[in-house]
Amino acid sequence: MSDGTAMAEPYRNPFSTRYVRPSALTYLFPPGEDASLLVQRLRRSGWWGQLIGPHGAGKTTLLYTLRRVLEQAGRELQWVTLQNGQKRLPPATRAGRNDWNSQVLVVVDGYEQLGWYARWQLKSRCRRTGAGLLVTSHKNVGLPLIYHIEPALPVVLELAARLLAEWPGVLRDEEVAHHFHAWNGNVRETFFALYDLYERRCRELERTLPAGTPTARVPAARHGAAS
Repeated sequence: MSDGTAMAEPYRNPFSTRYVRPSALTYLFPPGEDASLLVQRLRRSGWWGQLIGPHGAGKTTLLYTLRRVLEQAGRELQWVTLQNGQKRLPPATRAGRNDWNSQVLVVVDGYEQLGWYARWQLKSRCRRTGAGLLVTSHKNVGLPLIYHIEPALPVVLELAARLLAEWPGVLRDEEVAHHFHAWNGNVRETFFALYDLYERRCRELERTLPAGTPTARVPAARHGAAS
């Protein structure tokens, strides 16, 4: 039973990993492009293709955005995420290759990590089984180009505005733009920098509150916007 004391809302940083990880965001397409068009392009290329873009541009976010449309198109996805220095496919993926068929689409995020022989094996297996192959890479790896990602400031500003929708004014557009340019268009690193900036801004605003005010790190915009 409440005693009438106002409870501060739980604090959260909108740039925390839980909110900016690839599966949590929706990829924002430029005018004239959308997920359905990319899947149509992939279909026309025989379900083989590559998504190219620099580090932190949003390739994995794009894959997650395409996932539902690909499944609606009847593709059975075999998803592989490779880390830096991972030269071979994971054992579980290699073990399941005998079950691939023409309905399977093998999705490899970070394809450029694979050694040349592992790439050759993967493509050979896909050809023999009729499976499709969709990969992300930082450079051209010789597959049909489905989409080339170019980080754009307007997109990052829109994403930041959505993440800050409950607390407009805490961070200014020019601050977002500063970090975007400082990180040479790397969206992932930009959001990491905005996480730190948001933390500092909250601490600054909390210091302006009257002593004894219960904040529990309540979102800063409830106490005022950035000056």
